Amino acid sequence: MSGILLLAVIGIWIAIVVKLKRLVAQRIPPAAPWRRAAIVAFVLTMVALPVADEIVGGIQLWSLCRERAVLKLGVKNPAGRVTRYSGEPIDEPLAGTAIPILHSHIEYHDVATGELVAAYERYVAKGGLFIRTLGISQRNSPLVIGSPSCSAEHDVTLPSQLKFRVIN
Repeated sequence: MSGILLLAVIGIWIAIVVKLKRLVAQRIPPAAPWRRAAIVAFVLTMVALPVADEIVGGIQLWSLCRERAVLKLGVKNPAGRVTRYSGEPIDEPLAGTAIPILHSHIEYHDVATGELVAAYERYVAKGGLFIRTLGISQRNSPLVIGSPSCSAEHDVTLPSQLKFRVIN
């Protein structure tokens, strides 16, 4: 049902854009060499407008993922270690982003020595104003961001990949 609502809203928005395009086209002289380019630019801008915050937020998420979501090993060989999982902050909202982006810091410490075995950052993006206003997604997933989360490794597979054990 929510998919039908989304399609209806998109259809209404496209109809509005088409009407506005006609108004804009009437104001541009027919002989102007830049007329077609201006109309195409107007239509593309208007079609993207409802998800513009997600486009900007997606770029911000991609930048965070590339720069900060990297695996940091505290020991040369984590294999065979018995660790304890800790995370703080967990799902802390980042300030200054176009869409809500949640940040988590995950660490695994050796139970016997307290040494840091592995650590990484995780980022999860929520949808923009458009999808949150519609309220049709329980998780407020973004419409235009392919993968709305990133981390150095998936939480479940990191211990098995590095061959250490977690006892929480």
